[in-house]
Amino acid sequence: MSKCPVCSTELNFLNTPLLGKSKLANGEKLCKNCYDRLLTMCDQAQIQSLTPNDVAKLFADDDAYVDGIITQIENTGMNRQSIIDYWASTELKYLPGVLDQDETIVAFANGVYDDVTGVIVATQARLFFLAKQPLLDPEVTDFDWDLVESVTPEIDDEGVGVITIAYDGDLQEIFGVRVADANRFADNVAANIEGFGDDDDEEDEDEEDNAQPGMAEADVPAQLEKYAALKEKGVITQAEFDAKKKQLLGL
Repeated sequence: MSKCPVCSTELNFLNTPLLGKSKLANGEKLCKNCYDRLLTMCDQAQIQSLTPNDVAKLFADDDAYVDGIITQIENTGMNRQSIIDYWASTELKYLPGVLDQDETIVAFANGVYDDVTGVIVATQARLFFLAKQPLLDPEVTDFDWDLVESVTPEIDDEGVGVITIAYDGDLQEIFGVRVADANRFADNVAANIEGFGDDDDEEDEDEEDNAQPGMAEADVPAQLEKYAALKEKGVITQAEFDAKKKQLLGL
């Protein structure tokens, strides 16, 4: 029985792509796993011009790139083994196709956005949420750094972390985050993204000190309106709205 020239898996009817789609330049065929992986790196038309050595080199380069991404996530404070364990079965495996080669991950957390589980990722170039639902292509929601006003860690009524992103005059929230991860995410953004560090905070404090009396109070109704709109859209629950209301009113 023939074997896949790259991973040595024995080929059979079930694990070999039909119609000779996985045939290489030397006539050998790839197994379905290697073929599917190769399709993420090159077009179907290119496959039959490749040799087994070409494919092995592509996979080795991809492995090195993936290891680099894992290291970047680990450097944000996440556990390396946990990242590796969850890579194959979660949204993480789509990161190589989402990130540009020159992007470096500086903050990372798992959470739920718009009722879909995924990962919130910050690079120096952008902030995005990556989600993957069954049978659907990966979905990336980008948040332009120029429109991000703040990234704040919070805790909901059940003691679970929330990452609140003030974005383009609205509030976007990533729910279901571990409290430690939410705090670490905000700290990493402040440490690595220009405009979100301590200097900015000091400027904000100075502005607040020089602000006219009543300015802070005037902002409360606007904030309540924003949260009320989010509640009406179903983005936050009544309980979450009530908690925010109490917080804003100092109750």
